[in-house]
Amino acid sequence: MTELLMLRTFIEATIVSRLAHARRSDQRGAVSTEYVILGAIIAGGVIAVGAIVVAKIVSKANSIPTQ
Repeated sequence: MTELLMLRTFIEATIVSRLAHARRSDQRGAVSTEYVILGAIIAGGVIAVGAIVVAKIVSKANSIPTQ
């Protein structure tokens, strides 16, 4: 869980930093495109991590003896 917390903190810091830069910049169109791409990458990563966690939980649950 620590790795996920560190990843979340890094992503939040990156987004806050980019937002601050975007507010000072005149190139709003380019920044918006970057955020769409960044959002898609983050969403893909979250889905991948979720799939891995679900697979591990299901695997562990299936290995529990029932009798």
